[in-house]
Amino acid sequence: MSLKREVRSVQVLNPIVPWIAPAKNTEWINDIYYNQQRFINYTDAALTALGEQLWATSKMTWQNRQALDWILAEKGGVCVMFGEQCCTFIPNNTAPYGSFTQSMNKLKRSRQEVKGNAGRDAHTWDWLESSLRQWRAILTKVGVVIGIVLVVVALIACCVVPLLE
Repeated sequence: MSLKREVRSVQVLNPIVPWIAPAKNTEWINDIYYNQQRFINYTDAALTALGEQLWATSKMTWQNRQALDWILAEKGGVCVMFGEQCCTFIPNNTAPYGSFTQSMNKLKRSRQEVKGNAGRDAHTWDWLESSLRQWRAILTKVGVVIGIVLVVVALIACCVVPLLE
């Protein structure tokens, strides 16, 4: 309800104050982008936990099946006891090249791509710093000297000259 009210207020004020709509749109885009990042993070955490549990459960199931086959080997194994229902294939999707693992890797790459596209780590002046890296120390020294000279001139102009007059 409050979102509809907010949209109407933007629609009403837009002809009067035209810069409200682009600012509001930017705010909404940022909100959607932030929620997309949260959704990817939550999905990654949940599916990682489920994958770990599924891998351990599958491993335990395989070990139990092997143990039962060894224990019941003299009677023909587990399949003799259960008949046609015995042969159940359990796909190993959590293996290193399984579909679950590949999907999780794609999700992690997607998260890194979304994070990289945020532009938060990109600084405006990086190009200048990289090109002036060797000159940085020299420019800093020159800037400090110029700053000290300007402070001394300002002190002389503001304090000493009025005393002499």
